[in-house]
Amino acid sequence: IIVYHRDHLKAKKIELVRVPTTFEALAVSLASDRGPTTLLALYRPGSSRPTTVFYDEFIDLLDQFALYNTQLVLVGDLNLHLEDSSLPETVEFVAVLGQFGLKQHVTESTHVSGGWLDVVVTRDDCRVSDVIVSPPTFSDHGPVVATIPFLC
Repeated sequence: IIVYHRDHLKAKKIELVRVPTTFEALAVSLASDRGPTTLLALYRPGSSRPTTVFYDEFIDLLDQFALYNTQLVLVGDLNLHLEDSSLPETVEFVAVLGQFGLKQHVTESTHVSGGWLDVVVTRDDCRVSDVIVSPPTFSDHGPVVATIPFLC
């Protein structure tokens, strides 16, 4: 996982209290004139369905940042079919986000074969706009771009 940022943002890696085993995670504090933002970048391999260990580790990760006095932005490829609200893994993911007052903003296919596999997640009071998924070019996933105000 890598995070690119503009030069005017001061970036500092945040060490994770518990390093997950079912997904990769990178936490970065981004400081600007408007205040801090905590960015969590995640990747969960799609070779198998998520287990209870995945959800336990995901909850542990969110717990670490729940009381941070910053805007929280979680992005990444979770390889969960979030477009299908009947799947148990989707129900569980949405429930976990709800427990932490978070909202997922991607509402269109992010994969060449279909499916909302990639996420942009913020606190539920954050007004995210212009979520755009471009067609896949270099990968089987399309890039996701969103406008997220620094102060939500």
